Formats: sequence, C-alpha cells, structure tokens
Amino acid sequence: MPRVTGGSVAAHRQATRDAIFAAFSSLVYERGYDAVSLADVAAAAGMSRTTMYNYFADKDALVVAFTEAEVTSFTEGLAADLAGAGTPADRLRVYIAAQLRYISRNHLPPGRSLQVLLSPETYQRLLHHVHSMEDTLRGILADGVGDGSFDADVGTALPLVSACINRAGSLGHDDIERETDATTTFVLRALGAVR
Repeated sequence: MPRVTGGSVAAHRQATRDAIFAAFSSLVYERGYDAVSLADVAAAAGMSRTTMYNYFADKDALVVAFTEAEVTSFTEGLAADLAGAGTPADRLRVYIAAQLRYISRNHLPPGRSLQVLLSPETYQRLLHHVHSMEDTLRGILADGVGDGSFDADVGTALPLVSACINRAGSLGHDDIERETDATTTFVLRALGAVR
C-alpha cells in the first residue's frame, strides 16, 4: 500500500494533484502542450504511469482539471483584488493587470490554438471557464457604461478588450508592467475613459 503523506488521504490526494499540475505546467512551458504525454507528466511528478492513471484517464482530463484549478485560484484572487477597486475604470485596470500577469506565467496555447489539440467535448468544458472570466469583464464594462465612465456598447467592447489583453499577453515581453500600462491606456482610451 502506498504511503499517505499530508496527514490524511484527502490531503495526500490534493498534494499529488498539485505535484501533477506543477509538472504539467512546467512541461507545457518547456515543450508545448502537444509534445507532452501523461507518461512525461508522471515521470516529472515522480510517480508511475499507473499512479497517474488513478488521477487522470487521459491528457484531456488532465488539462480540464488543471484549467479548473487554475481558474478557481485566479478568480478567487481577482475577486479579492476587485473588491478593493472603486470605479469601473479602476476595476478594469485591476482586471487587465491580473490577466496579463496570469498569461505571462501560464503557457497553454490560447483559445483557438488549443481547440485543434483537444476533443470537441473537452474544448467546450474549457470554454465554460473562459466564459466565467468574460462574465467578470462584462460586469465591469456594464458598470462603466451604466455610470457614464465608458462610452461603448458592452457586447461590442467585450471581445475587443479581451482580444487586446490576449494579444498583449501572447507577445511574451519581459516587461509585464510596461505591457500592462500600454494595454490599459489603450483600452481605457478606446472605451472613452480618461486615464
């Protein structure tokens, strides 16, 4: 019987999942998503392939679980950061900065690129998480339009703002603060807000 670490079976399972996610993230950064196998992740996490299959049946299951964990952690931190920001413009600044920091540290291919690597069912599950982030942005934009801070149509502005953030994040610049400032300035001006 394998040794249980962490004091309980639940803590052991969570520690193992965390190790798998860390190995997966590191390997995807080094090699790219499509070049990483479950066997690679198992080896990097210090476990056998058999143990890996006790946690994830295939790479699609792993990427969905990884994304769920990442989005949950990100949205909890973002919600705390947004709670301290007053105006819609301030909240948008926080949102852009948080998104660009996250993108700069995480290396799954962006939406459409990932779509060709995953089964349609898995891709749809991942889109659910993307939509939760879009809902946060939609709320910020709606509040700004509602109080007159932004001069835009929310439905039109949402994909444009998202595209600006994703494009800036995909450039891979070393100076994330400069990229954040430039993106924020551009987006706020595009929305008719004064920085």
